[in-house]
Amino acid sequence: MEFKEKLKDDLLQYGKIAGIVLGIFALIGIILIYLTRPHCDVILARDEIEFGDSVKTSDLVEKIGDFKIKEDQIRSGTLIVLPEYDVVMNEINSRKLGIQEVTFKFSNDELPEVKKTIRIVDTTPPEIMLDRSDIELSLEDYQSIDLLQDVTITDLCTKDTDLKVRVVLCQV
Repeated sequence: MEFKEKLKDDLLQYGKIAGIVLGIFALIGIILIYLTRPHCDVILARDEIEFGDSVKTSDLVEKIGDFKIKEDQIRSGTLIVLPEYDVVMNEINSRKLGIQEVTFKFSNDELPEVKKTIRIVDTTPPEIMLDRSDIELSLEDYQSIDLLQDVTITDLCTKDTDLKVRVVLCQV
């Protein structure tokens, strides 16, 4: 019985020591990861832009590495000057829907290029304007008259005039 108690106490003590050692190694690992992490990660304030908005790529950058970007560090739409290095990036085209890739290049050759994606979206619905406001139709009239002849449709991101419109009849 005494042997089992001693074995149990020894195992508990070795378990505590092993836990402390693992904790110390984990803490050292976290500190090393923090100290050796790349100082060039780019954080964007937003990664989605409304179609047609006038936005400079540099205005989207919130933080690079440890530097929070200030207005006086932005020298142009594609250049940010920081104390340790300069960052050059390509422009985005807000008149082209979809995903665009932005590449950030650093004047310090030891830092790797960083690529981020930005999405150009159109959340503004098309405008449908009826040229006359006094339309009253029976079902027979609806079947014989082209309702869309008096409709103008415009949309920000398309020049198409061949937009499909679904007409829904409501009984009044």
